[in-house]
Amino acid sequence: MNNSNKRLLIISVVSFIAGVMIGLFTTVLFLKLISPNRYQQEQQAKAFFYRTMDALFAGTYNPKEGSVSPEFMNAFKKYEPQLEKKCRLYIFDSSSGHYECFAFFPSGDVFLLSIELINDRWILYGFHLIDWDKFWGDAVRKSAH
Repeated sequence: MNNSNKRLLIISVVSFIAGVMIGLFTTVLFLKLISPNRYQQEQQAKAFFYRTMDALFAGTYNPKEGSVSPEFMNAFKKYEPQLEKKCRLYIFDSSSGHYECFAFFPSGDVFLLSIELINDRWILYGFHLIDWDKFWGDAVRKSAH
């Protein structure tokens, strides 16, 4: 390979890498401009979830607040005896004001729920017990195709 071809190859590779880096930076900047408070809103949703779960387990939640849907409350009451008072929230899908989540409990129970911002108020919905082994198996089978 002669020197001019080597030089052209090096310039092409450097240009490609620079273009990818500039493209990624521009995309991140664009997304932040579109939804500048998205991270902050997600943190508020998580804080709301943990505060509400703490109040539910402590028995201090006031149903008049309306921040827990009847469906969520009924499911929580059903499963509360088997749950430990701590859990970990994982948001797996989100859009502004709507978060689909898993709540993982130390007992091994996993619940599907959603957190929504409606009229400047956070509300919990769902709380469906997930058969984690089946869910995991389905995910593995889907990824094999």
